[in-house]
Amino acid sequence: MSGRGRLDVVLRQRELDEQAARITVARTLAAHQLAVADVCRARDLVTAALDEMGAIQVSAIGAGGRTAGDLGDAVNNTRIAEQELFRLETTAQDAAFALRESQARLADASRRRDVVERLLERIAAQASVDAQRREDAALNEIAGIRHALNAFSEPFGEATL
Repeated sequence: MSGRGRLDVVLRQRELDEQAARITVARTLAAHQLAVADVCRARDLVTAALDEMGAIQVSAIGAGGRTAGDLGDAVNNTRIAEQELFRLETTAQDAAFALRESQARLADASRRRDVVERLLERIAAQASVDAQRREDAALNEIAGIRHALNAFSEPFGEATL
């Protein structure tokens, strides 16, 4: 297999690696977006639980019929909502880290593909220069032969080429 053929295989592998990295970025981005949406919902739940707890405290002060048990339930609900929010924020942070990692792998895969493409372009350019040099050498040889034939045939009065 020629050097160009081997590089074509390497380029194809690099393109496949880059495509796989793009898919990974898309998946981690979707996971990150879901995690962020979950955090937003959990924040809403914490806010609602805090509002409920505040309403219970206000009604307890005004003798609105709420009991200490209601306040205890609201405190527990708020604590559970805050724990869930913390867990989801941690998940979102992990998803953000995975997204950054996958983006870095994509950037690396793209750079590696670019290197092979540039190398193939250089090889093609060098092949073009080499072909031009061979053509010039052949034309120079033909011109030299014609010149020699013309110089040889002039003393004898023959027609020039």
